Amino acid sequence: MEENGLQNKSILENEIQLQDSETEIKTDSENGDFREADIQAELEYVYTYSGQAMNQQELFQLSAHEDLELVLVAGPFESGKTTLETMLYYVFLEGRNKKLNFGGSYTIPGFKKRTEKILYSSGEPEAVMGRTLLQDTDCFLHLRVCNETGQSQNLIFADLPGEIFEKTGYIEDYREAFEDVENVIVVMDGSKVCNINERQNVFMDTLVMIKMFLKNGIITHNTKLQIVCTKLDEIQASENRAEVESFLETKWKDLLRLFENEVFSMDYIIVSAMRIEEEYESEKLEKILCKCMEDVPRRNKAILWENTLEKVRQFDFFGIRG
Repeated sequence: MEENGLQNKSILENEIQLQDSETEIKTDSENGDFREADIQAELEYVYTYSGQAMNQQELFQLSAHEDLELVLVAGPFESGKTTLETMLYYVFLEGRNKKLNFGGSYTIPGFKKRTEKILYSSGEPEAVMGRTLLQDTDCFLHLRVCNETGQSQNLIFADLPGEIFEKTGYIEDYREAFEDVENVIVVMDGSKVCNINERQNVFMDTLVMIKMFLKNGIITHNTKLQIVCTKLDEIQASENRAEVESFLETKWKDLLRLFENEVFSMDYIIVSAMRIEEEYESEKLEKILCKCMEDVPRRNKAILWENTLEKVRQFDFFGIRG
């Protein structure tokens, strides 16, 4: 277990073992062919990483020696997905963690890169987070988290651009990679909810997205679904705060009624991810991580896998095993 904060070392400590250059080579005197002598040590191949967000091939390589748990973070363009994912890491970097401990990350530079614009815009009235581009392929962020019992989990956050979730054709391209994923976080833009002309569209986008995930087998009875409304600070500063909060509460009850029986669990939380210095906000971010670490009972998994023993999901190759 690591101490709170980021006083521990990165887990970027992979070593590459090479075959000894002095390995004996013998010559067969009869046929003149060269052959290797008995090699005492086994040749091993160990992959190293740049520290940036991973692509699918790098994720595949990591799964060869780590068990991974995928977390799909979904939401429209500029809804706050990347900010949320990055601040989940910064909870540990700033030492705001209480229940969980930081176990390392293969993608620390990837997390930091996503906050560059926040640092550059520190003098502006509002912080700016860089946009995730549709053509980006390096979109997987790794975070190893340890709970109070000593259990650790390698969480892989999929930082995908909002356009993928706004068009059915795009998400179908990712269906095999995210089929039957256990952790889905659907992000709602709190800033738009404050606008009376946009809030109904925000709810409809969320509704359509969840239905689309169900249709494509991404969300199933094995899924822990978290609905996260971002930018709480803007909601609290809104002139119509009570009206906005009432709208969100009503729509959450609607979503719960529609989908509670379609998933393993549903949770709802409103956060201001940029305010991790506030204890209440950092606690909510830890709560999101704790939910991602919760186990889905094996008996529940049998609901989908019954009579489908030969079915293989693409992400099974990344280490997600039943």
